[in-house]
Amino acid sequence: MGTVGAVAGTAVGPMTIVAIEQYEATPLVRNQLARSFLPATARTLASFGRFGWARRLFFTATERKLPGLWASILCRKRHLDDDIVTAIESGCTSVVVLGAGLDDRVCRIPALATTAVFEVDLPCNITTKYRRLHALCGDVPANLTLVPINLATEDLSRVLARHGYDAGQSTYFLCEGVTQYLSAEDIRRTLDALASAPAGSRLGFTYILDEFVTGEALHGGHRAHREYVATGKLWRSGMNPERVRSLLVERGWRIREDVGAQEHTERYLTPNYRGLRATAIERTVTAEKTS
Repeated sequence: MGTVGAVAGTAVGPMTIVAIEQYEATPLVRNQLARSFLPATARTLASFGRFGWARRLFFTATERKLPGLWASILCRKRHLDDDIVTAIESGCTSVVVLGAGLDDRVCRIPALATTAVFEVDLPCNITTKYRRLHALCGDVPANLTLVPINLATEDLSRVLARHGYDAGQSTYFLCEGVTQYLSAEDIRRTLDALASAPAGSRLGFTYILDEFVTGEALHGGHRAHREYVATGKLWRSGMNPERVRSLLVERGWRIREDVGAQEHTERYLTPNYRGLRATAIERTVTAEKTS
């Protein structure tokens, strides 16, 4: 999973963006818990979001690294929030969050209140999550199980089973902002573990285009490529829509949507009237198990 310590720290940035977004008049993602889940320094920074000049400063710094990153993070979260709710309403009875990081959906989405949720992440991130939940709620929610794992070295199915996950239950598998940190083999192994999910299960994940990771097309993200790929070597894998379709179809999944900047702009950004743009390098996929 790359340099474990470096990868473990990548959860803070996206949640900080969500926390700052709450100070907008019409936030793309409504999440009043976001700031509370951040570590102390990031919480303090996010609190400056109440000032318009600070929001503009944070936004500009993010856009200089990768144009459209700010909006794309918000759009993918909104998209996956909506998809999870739809899946629960359609009969999914459990949720597995792969690379959960600071994800707080179990605490803020009412549809998950009576759903078994398993949050899977590196042991250091699980420890941080445990402490944060105790500080905020006094305990881990009764329907949440925290599952420490390194997807690059451990078997996902076996680890989930040890923590009480029932593989026979119709499940929503969420993997947001994670695949780029895995090797191509790690991605295949993870999808292999999900291949035995019962029909009707759902899958939602994001991926970075292969053309960005290889440097073929940077879409204005030269700084991001240098930080995450060339120098930091954090982003290990990219994919393209054809490869994604092949990986899923081979394992009995039917793609419901594979959307990017254009669709997110039409669905979320244009109606919001904020003039934001999404990056072309990241796409969001939702799928359903058919066999």
